[in-house]
Amino acid sequence: MKKFLTTLFLLFTVLLFSQDDLLSEIDTATETPLFASAVFKGLKVINFESTKLVAKGGFNFIVSHRFGTVKNGFQNLFGLDEAVTHLNFVYGLSDHINISASRSLSLIHI
Repeated sequence: MKKFLTTLFLLFTVLLFSQDDLLSEIDTATETPLFASAVFKGLKVINFESTKLVAKGGFNFIVSHRFGTVKNGFQNLFGLDEAVTHLNFVYGLSDHINISASRSLSLIHI
């Protein structure tokens, strides 16, 4: 019975196909060109600026945080005592020109 079920299972999985033949789709021409409307959804990608701009008349407010090292443990609350906050205001003058103002406090030791 065990051999029969194993053989049946193997034959059943051979008959199933998860994809169509991908080679048949290589030479097909698309009638309309495909364009990406937005590659990035935000103005920043992790810690770097993206290619996205604010639309005309649009206004974005971005808050970024940089934390200190965690190697001192509870002495600096695992880097939270050394945190630096960056505030950024971005306004779209047109669809291709943005103007921004930002502020970031540097780390001050007392």
